[in-house]
Amino acid sequence: MSCERVDRWLDEGRHASGEAACRAHAASCARCAAAIGAAMELEDLLGAHRATAPTTLVEGVMARVAVARRADWELDPPVLDWWVRAAAEPSVALALALAALIMWRGNAMPALGAQAVAWLGAALGSASASAAAPFDLNPATRAALWLTLTIAAPWTSWLLFRWSETLARPRPAAG
Repeated sequence: MSCERVDRWLDEGRHASGEAACRAHAASCARCAAAIGAAMELEDLLGAHRATAPTTLVEGVMARVAVARRADWELDPPVLDWWVRAAAEPSVALALALAALIMWRGNAMPALGAQAVAWLGAALGSASASAAAPFDLNPATRAALWLTLTIAAPWTSWLLFRWSETLARPRPAAG
């Protein structure tokens, strides 16, 4: 028998099969006798003073948990009415302005749209001719590049808008 085996016997829960050999070793080894004595004293202390829980403990804890769960999901009432918050949205304001414009000058809108498309086509044509001159691209390639740019510009502006929203969010306090 060795001190390591006594330590292992104590760690494994003091099985009855190794008790006689460990106690015989502890009779001649002061270190192992102290370890066995400390383990027995600790077990006696833990077993002697068991307090029973009050009968209302479980119900009280579960009631507090239920209140805490409800409190987490309760939302504060909105500061403004729904129609004020809806009107403050930029997309709603733009849609209302467009609807007012159509109602005010609805018959002039097709002519205005045709002029805008013609102006955009002329601007893209002159810009593509001046921008592609150093590269000497064929017309189909130039058209494809400008089409890509016209698709990428709104997408890029949307990404920039989403990024700018992150700047306006409240930040947690450093601490």
